[in-house]
Formats: sequence, C-alpha cells, structure tokens
Amino acid sequence: MKTGMTFDKIVGLADGLSLPQKESLVEILSKRLIEQRRTALRKDIREANRDFRAGKCRAVTPSELMQEITG
Repeated sequence: MKTGMTFDKIVGLADGLSLPQKESLVEILSKRLIEQRRTALRKDIREANRDFRAGKCRAVTPSELMQEITG
C-alpha cells in the first residue's frame, strides 16, 4: 500500500497516539515484519531448491564449504 506519506509524517502521526495505541502499533508492525521475513525466506528456500534440482549447486560438508570460502 503506497501513499504520499513520508516516514517523518508517519512518525509524527504516531506521536499523537496514546501509549496503548503505540504499543498496539508496534506489535502489529512487528508481526508484519516477521511475516515479510518469513515470506522472503520461503522464496529464497524455493529458489535454492530449484537451483539444487537443476544441478546449479551441490551438497557439501561444512569443511568443504569452509575450504571454498577461504581458498
């Protein structure tokens, strides 16, 4: 949902809320952030699984991975 509101305007509006309303707002926003992160993680996992099935990557042990990283 895009609006013409700036971040500063939203923060200013939040300043006008009562303490319980601010607490509710923080809780709502926190839950939405958690869900957005979960959605992004699911997308990344699906993409990684597709890449693995397509042979674009392979399973390695932790020591093999560290060797690739450190050279």
